[in-house]
Amino acid sequence: MIPVSILQSSQYHDLLRMKTVSEAMQTEVNYVSPNAELLSIAQIMALENIASVVIAQKEVVGTGKKVFPVGIIVKRDVELLQALKLDLANIQAKTVMNKELFSVRAADSLLNAFGEMQRRNLQQLVVIGDAEELVGIVTQTSCLQASSNVKKKDIYSTEAEQKLEEKTSRLIQVTHQLRSEINQRQQSQQAYRQVSIELEKQVAQGTAELLKVNQELSTSLEEQNVFEEELRQQNEELFVANENAKLQQQRYENLFEFAPDAYLVTDANGKIQEANLKASNLFSVSRKYLIGKPIFVFIAKPDRKSFRTQVNLLERVEDWECYIKPRKATPINATITMTSIHDKNGNLVGKRLMIRDITERKQSEEKIKQQAALLDITTDAIMVCNLENQILFWNQGAESLYEWLEKEVINQNFQDLNKNDSPQLELAFANVLDGNYWQGELQQVTKSGKEIVVFSRWILMRDEQDNPKSILIVNTDITEKKLLEAQYYRAQRLESLGILASGIAHDLNNILTPILTGSQLLPRKLPHLDEKNRLILKMLEDNSKRGAELVKQITSFARGAKGDRIPIQLRHLIKEIQLIVKSTFPKLIEFSTNIPTRLWTVKAQPTQIHQILMNLCINARDAMPEGGTLSITAENRVIDETYSSMNSEAKVGDYVAIRITDTGCGMPQEILNQIFEPFFTTKEVGKGTGLGLSTTIGIVKSHGGFVEVSSQVGKGSQFEVYLPASPNQEVKQTSDSGMSEGKGELILVVDDEKYIREMTENSLLTHNYRILTANDGYEAFSLYVKYKDEINLVLIDIHMPSINGLEVIKVLQRMNPDVKIIAMSGIESNRQLLAANDINVEAFLSKPYTLGKLLEEIKVVLKKVKG
Repeated sequence: MIPVSILQSSQYHDLLRMKTVSEAMQTEVNYVSPNAELLSIAQIMALENIASVVIAQKEVVGTGKKVFPVGIIVKRDVELLQALKLDLANIQAKTVMNKELFSVRAADSLLNAFGEMQRRNLQQLVVIGDAEELVGIVTQTSCLQASSNVKKKDIYSTEAEQKLEEKTSRLIQVTHQLRSEINQRQQSQQAYRQVSIELEKQVAQGTAELLKVNQELSTSLEEQNVFEEELRQQNEELFVANENAKLQQQRYENLFEFAPDAYLVTDANGKIQEANLKASNLFSVSRKYLIGKPIFVFIAKPDRKSFRTQVNLLERVEDWECYIKPRKATPINATITMTSIHDKNGNLVGKRLMIRDITERKQSEEKIKQQAALLDITTDAIMVCNLENQILFWNQGAESLYEWLEKEVINQNFQDLNKNDSPQLELAFANVLDGNYWQGELQQVTKSGKEIVVFSRWILMRDEQDNPKSILIVNTDITEKKLLEAQYYRAQRLESLGILASGIAHDLNNILTPILTGSQLLPRKLPHLDEKNRLILKMLEDNSKRGAELVKQITSFARGAKGDRIPIQLRHLIKEIQLIVKSTFPKLIEFSTNIPTRLWTVKAQPTQIHQILMNLCINARDAMPEGGTLSITAENRVIDETYSSMNSEAKVGDYVAIRITDTGCGMPQEILNQIFEPFFTTKEVGKGTGLGLSTTIGIVKSHGGFVEVSSQVGKGSQFEVYLPASPNQEVKQTSDSGMSEGKGELILVVDDEKYIREMTENSLLTHNYRILTANDGYEAFSLYVKYKDEINLVLIDIHMPSINGLEVIKVLQRMNPDVKIIAMSGIESNRQLLAANDINVEAFLSKPYTLGKLLEEIKVVLKKVKG
């Protein structure tokens, strides 16, 4: 290297200042990638005789590739690694390269570049472009060569400059001499470096051997430390074991001494050698007294022989129950557990015995037995389930209720046993776990499949730590109670229906009264009516009567009253049923009848028999939705003793048998046993009340008859109704030909129904009566005051607005105690209402009434007046 002082003492630096780095740099640069092996780099340095190699990597920039320097490796670094005997082939350049890379740009002054190399003692600098890419390399030698190639015409233009050239030439010669000296020095330095490398190798080898010795010494020390630590731990463990042994011995002595049970140790002959405090207390003697005594003397005499045998023959006895005999005390219950003691040679040397007083346990067991007996006596089903719903306890009440024996249900799932997936059971379990208690009604199934209703109480049981343990369930069978409640509610509904029916009956009777009276009056007003119109009026009259009878039957059923029965001919009722069926039933149903001409009469209520026939025909219609055949036949039947013996409901005598047969869907046998139960129906919801057949059987039995039913699924059903016959009675015929005529008597008609007043007025006027009408009580008072001396009879309705008929009657009787009154009402029970209010009237007329009945009652009352 040329000393800076020499350069400064000459004009050489002026030459370098005139040049740029680009004029001295070499564009062909030896570089390798960061992943190159160090061995290949050493080979490049040797071949090229260079002291450093640039480490660079290629990157894509735009449409081409550029090389970017990332570090440098110098020769002395490689030689140092070789001296350490490292494998250069396995070392990559990036692991040892010097990342501090000194660079210049091509446009920089050559003087600056040369000065930088002098200051940093570098042989070369990397030249980079604008994008920091590698464009070349500049060395000290290239700098000097660039300065020596300057053309004279560019340097010397004057004589002074010529002198400067001469000085420069001399300077170059001096420089070459200096370079020669430098090369010699470098060779000396190379020899020194080799010696240094050899020394470094020896130092490294010595260091490695020293490290190996140190490692072996360290290992030896560690092994010694481990051995000392193990020895210390063994000593500690031995100390702990000794302490534990002492503690275990003390604990054993404490357990033996203060154990809650009596502990004894005997020799091979059964003599007591050791005894704890509990044994002394149990036998009521001191331990000194126990030592040396045979154990057998403390066993009660009944058990002593058996105990001696077991001690002598058995090696071990567990929980053997016997009576022990404390000194001067009564025997007590105890259990004895015995084990044998042997020496090293296996010879028997003694026995260990644990004696436990079980007096309290026996008392508890006895108490539990008594409680269990009480649990079995109760009729309630009592069971205990664990938290997984498995049955743990099942009393005799549960066996009786559910029909499962205890052994059949233990550990079974309670919910699976009842075949009940009702969410109510899940809700019960959730509630009892959350709130400790639950009660409610459950629908359950017995072993035989019978459905029952139970009132269930669930209680959560807990252990000593207050953790949930099990669930106590007490179930009471309330099936019969629920049936009775249902019957009670049905009775209440029926009573409510009866009250409602009574109110409706009053209004219906008020409606039927003018219709019935008018249908009887018109033939007299219009004597020249043709037969067809007369039949229409007759139909109106008959249906009004039937409607009145039906209303009367409803109110009688609701009030529990019995209607009048008259001899009737069933042939006429069946013909009426035939007309109704043909006009209202679907055309797909064929209807036929077979009624003998000489059919016996029966004593019955016509409306009720009509209801029976209609109920049975409607059931037959509903059984044939796709059509079929419905037939009604009747015949006289004599029931003898033989038939009666086969049917408990049949009595010996004459009957009229009515048979209703259909070809419908039929019924299975299990349904036939239920069809007469109230509210039982096989029809869909909203299509049947379940009261038709129950009403039918009730009416038939009230008439002294019975019913026989036969049915086959898919082939139809047959109902035979047997009614007692009355062959010696003639059918009662009602005739209006004998209606009485009035003689001009004045009658006051009091009724709030306009049509009833008008129809009654027209009817009575037609039969030679004079009429006054009033629409309420106040108008009746006014007319009665005005015509008091002329009025022969008052015809008054009980139910009227403003002031009811009862109050009107009382006022009229105060005005004239001899007034004659016929009370009218659409409700039959109002007859008793008059008596309850202590009101006496001459007659009571039920609405709707016929004209003949009205005239007959008026005639009877007026006759009393004349008499």
